[in-house]
Amino acid sequence: MRFRRRTGNKLNHLIVTHEFTSCFFRYIKRFSIYDSMFKNGTTEEQIIANMRDDFLADAGKRLGLLRENWVRAQARECESDPFAAFRAEVHTLKGMGQAFGFPSLTLINRRLEGYLRNHTSENFAADAEIERFLISIGEIIEAGEEPSDDRLDSILDSLPAPVPED
Repeated sequence: MRFRRRTGNKLNHLIVTHEFTSCFFRYIKRFSIYDSMFKNGTTEEQIIANMRDDFLADAGKRLGLLRENWVRAQARECESDPFAAFRAEVHTLKGMGQAFGFPSLTLINRRLEGYLRNHTSENFAADAEIERFLISIGEIIEAGEEPSDDRLDSILDSLPAPVPED
């Protein structure tokens, strides 16, 4: 599995270790959960596959919340701040992507966070570029696997650049 991070125009490739997986199994062994998880013959690979499936289902729900909050902001018929809820979901997906084997989701959501840096609730709702991010996130979740390096390059190149930090 590869983790890719853009720095300027340079693309760095880093090999992702299975740190999350090994941490997870160390944790369950430490708290005596391990034996009960494997009583019925379930393998570590099956548990990891189940966790990945659960992540994809959760990520799909979060994408739905992103879309819902963007639509609510456009309609301006809400009591709460949909922009704040949108940013929170983006941040959550950014953090979860890498841990569950989807570094591309981390990269896209990191780019989206940067893109939203100078947005407010008002201009967020009117920004049609956000749809491009949501489509890219949705494609990866729907595929259920990491895109190829070439496809990820194409996705990242098609997205608006993040706003530089001050």
